[in-house]
Amino acid sequence: MRRAAKRKTLFIGGRGLARFAGRQAVPPVTPGGLSHRRIVLLRDADRAARAARTQLLEIEMSNSVAPKLLAEFIGTFALVFIGAGAASIVGGGAGLGGITAVAFAHGLTVMVFVCAYGSISGGHVNPAVTVGVLAAGAITAAEAAGYIVSQIAGGVAAALLLRIVLGGVATGLGTPELAHGLVIGGTTVTTTPASGFTIEAVLAFFLVTVVLSTAVAGRAAHLAPVAIGLTLVLNILMGGALTGAAFNPPARWVR
Repeated sequence: MRRAAKRKTLFIGGRGLARFAGRQAVPPVTPGGLSHRRIVLLRDADRAARAARTQLLEIEMSNSVAPKLLAEFIGTFALVFIGAGAASIVGGGAGLGGITAVAFAHGLTVMVFVCAYGSISGGHVNPAVTVGVLAAGAITAAEAAGYIVSQIAGGVAAALLLRIVLGGVATGLGTPELAHGLVIGGTTVTTTPASGFTIEAVLAFFLVTVVLSTAVAGRAAHLAPVAIGLTLVLNILMGGALTGAAFNPPARWVR
């Protein structure tokens, strides 16, 4: 009986030793380790709080009307000032090279300012785009009206500044016009008002559908400004010599 008790005691002691050895495999927690963990947790909490504050600020800016209207004013001002300015400098008789320069002046301007203000107002800079976004239900009628007023005001301000810096209207201020006797291959083309309206409507449709499919629907993510800017370039390359490819009421009305 005593031998059996001793064996039992040794067996239990062996298990106790095994458990004790297993516990010793985990490194002990020192006061220094606890301090480091606290620092890491505080740092992570601070980062999360800063991200939350940034997101809240973005939401507040997106919900405020004034920043949106200002963004549309600046964007349209830049588009008319740079685009019409480039058309004024290049002139109407520069041929395909001149149209290409004007096309990229417009397209790059839109791309840059959609990147800059897209998160604020959507970067419409065009009443046709605003009407399309309104029809899609992405903005309210009141917002659309404010956008259009801001866009027209930005276009008028840009045209007035162009008139000052270019010394009057002798350059034409990049005013779009229908083609008269345009030589294409072995023939000449004259764009009638009906044909011009059709071309402008189709080009405006291309621009609006690209905006809705990329920026509004969110399918292209960060590539939306590139797609919108390149659409503008392609539209002007096609219609620039035929109608001036304005497909933007402020760009046509204020010049």
